[in-house]
Amino acid sequence: MRERQRFSPETLVVKYWSKGNGCSQVDWVNTATSTLPNHSGIFERISDVVTPNYFTRRRKGDIMMNPYTQSKRIVRSVGTGFHIKSKSQSCSSPLLYHEWKAEGNWFGSRIVTDASAVSVTPLISTNEVTDLLTQVSTCLENKRGRSSSNLWETVAELNQTRGLLGSLVKSFGQVLTRAGKVQKTKSASDFYLALRYGLTPLISDTENVLKSLSKTIGRVRKKSTCEDVIVRSASSTGSFSHDFVLTTYRVETKQRLYAKAVSIDELDASRLSHAGFTAKGLITLPWELTTLSFVVDWFVNVGDFLGAITPAFGWHQLGSCIKVEDDREAQYTCLGTQEASGTYAVLAQNSGSVFIDHKTHWRQGTLAPGIVIKANFGLLQGGQRDADAFFLLAQRLQKLTRIAQIFAR
Repeated sequence: MRERQRFSPETLVVKYWSKGNGCSQVDWVNTATSTLPNHSGIFERISDVVTPNYFTRRRKGDIMMNPYTQSKRIVRSVGTGFHIKSKSQSCSSPLLYHEWKAEGNWFGSRIVTDASAVSVTPLISTNEVTDLLTQVSTCLENKRGRSSSNLWETVAELNQTRGLLGSLVKSFGQVLTRAGKVQKTKSASDFYLALRYGLTPLISDTENVLKSLSKTIGRVRKKSTCEDVIVRSASSTGSFSHDFVLTTYRVETKQRLYAKAVSIDELDASRLSHAGFTAKGLITLPWELTTLSFVVDWFVNVGDFLGAITPAFGWHQLGSCIKVEDDREAQYTCLGTQEASGTYAVLAQNSGSVFIDHKTHWRQGTLAPGIVIKANFGLLQGGQRDADAFFLLAQRLQKLTRIAQIFAR
């Protein structure tokens, strides 16, 4: 195990001045100076494992996925001080008013002294992190022992596939000719779903079979991957005070947690396994043929779990790991200065902003398979999953409407 770290701190200097304290102070006096070298700047740390003869072993084909951790935090800030003056005189002879001001990056200095601020408090809980790692680990184990397609499922659905082309033509014709909105919606749903879950998989399976003819037969290595991401953001306001001054600010925080599971395996590949006839595909076929099982898998990883606990026959794992990226950002923006007591007037408001970029990346071993609610359902993102859900829901509502009409007669 070795560690490397780099620190490039940025020193913030803030000077505080006072004028007209009673009758004795007739000019500006420097009352204090704050120097903050610790939290602002660039901080980087790397921890990894040393592998003897690493490059020689890589050339020989050894797979090494040692754990490592890399963290980098960048804290940058800009800002100005403030100036306040008492509304009533502090001395009548000579005539003096008490004034107080701060010079330098006063706003930034107040934020960077807060350890929780510079580390950026996570928006994603520890349990959610564990669930995400479990999800990608389970997905990875499900992929091991499979081909790009499952021809067992295609063969099992041949009876439905035979009438597919005729069904597509019929549905498309009804969309063009039917006048009623209800009929058009039903026909459009039937056409889309037949195209999406009938014709498209069939074309994909055909392409996979053709590609399998050119793939290597015998002992090969195969890389399997699974990935997912959670992105979360939040916005809030806060304040802090110093003597008579109250400063308010807005903080906008964003966190992106990305996990990718990787496995390298050796196996004896055949034409049949390349094409999609695998033992794991046959064993898990009942779940694939269950009505709307793919909808359940949008939300809960049942299908992945069943495949994960099914052995990957003939596959020998050379190495596996999870790569995790935890990226957090926070931006603090000063909203202004108020005088809290009512006895001072604000002559110059402070301003400023602080930007914090905190990245932690690491590699670790995979977790045991488990059933979890997926981190990302893929809905409401303007993608194909939204269209799938819309037309599935429309078709189901049509069926429920017909059933209700039958019972109403």
